[in-house]
Amino acid sequence: MYRCIYCINNEAKSKEHYVPACLGSFHNFEPLLNRLCAKCNGQISLMEEQFCRCGPEAFFRRMKGIRGRKYHNKPSPFYRGSAGGKRIVFQTEHPSLDCLIYGELEEGKEKAYAASQIIFCDIQEKYHSVLITERIKSTEDLVRELEARGIVGGKPVAYIGDPNEKECIKRLLPGFDIKIWNDLFRDGEKRQFVAKFEITDLYFRCIAKIAFHYFLKHFPQFTGFEHEFKGIKHFIMNGGDVNQWVRQERKEFIEQLKGGATPQQYLHVIAVEKTYLEIIARTQFFIGPNLVPYHSKIFIGKNPEKLHYDQSIGHQLVYFDKTDKNGHDGIMVPLNTIKKSLLP
Repeated sequence: MYRCIYCINNEAKSKEHYVPACLGSFHNFEPLLNRLCAKCNGQISLMEEQFCRCGPEAFFRRMKGIRGRKYHNKPSPFYRGSAGGKRIVFQTEHPSLDCLIYGELEEGKEKAYAASQIIFCDIQEKYHSVLITERIKSTEDLVRELEARGIVGGKPVAYIGDPNEKECIKRLLPGFDIKIWNDLFRDGEKRQFVAKFEITDLYFRCIAKIAFHYFLKHFPQFTGFEHEFKGIKHFIMNGGDVNQWVRQERKEFIEQLKGGATPQQYLHVIAVEKTYLEIIARTQFFIGPNLVPYHSKIFIGKNPEKLHYDQSIGHQLVYFDKTDKNGHDGIMVPLNTIKKSLLP
């Protein structure tokens, strides 16, 4: 019987997706087996939830239309956060009023549009936009939101969003007859949006989990019980100093990207290097056309082997243009084939 590498006491019979299922299904991907119990795997799912719904990955999942597990609820990351992380704040300047307004992405497309919101004018004649989230269900909720934002004497000016929501907006603003703007942006108009993410240590603990479990899957000579991995396991399950275990870096670690090349398809990269001193992993998610995001460097631990030799393993998970007939969103291939998929 296999024991869980985290709690030690329970049987390790849970199947663990070291690449979270919310990123899609990849041909050739094999989960980590015989290392985690169901209880510890369930605890890990909370950090995956924040990773998939609050960080930059949530933004690109929406853009690519990646839904992950079908039975999971799919709240929009532009209206609600998850697992302690905040919603994505996606804003642009109003075309005519001096204020910022909220936007969201159309699922499965690189197209932004105005989110559901109400524009208020305060007693100093300054304009403010209030996003209509699921928390705002009554006039009292709206008043509390205005008070929390410090908007004094706010008078509603216009509603931006779906005209079909007009009756709902009337219930929120009884006695006011405000404008309804549903065509704020002209077709084909290019606008500059700024996305802001607010995450907790759960996000970085998830990245550490992805790296460590990928390492255990592809370096089968290690069990996960080695003393040298005690620190990374404690950080994954309990938190701690993020910078000790996960660091985000701008400098590229993939040779082909150093010259400015970008892939034709969106992809993720995971790689681990084992030297005689230490074991380091690197992850980079949603590398895409004209987009090279920050990558994470993860310290897994010192090398516990008595006979030291250098070893490195890496994979790329490349998205298809559309889901194939078997339900796969992409394919997982060794990193040594990167030239075939990264470069035109």
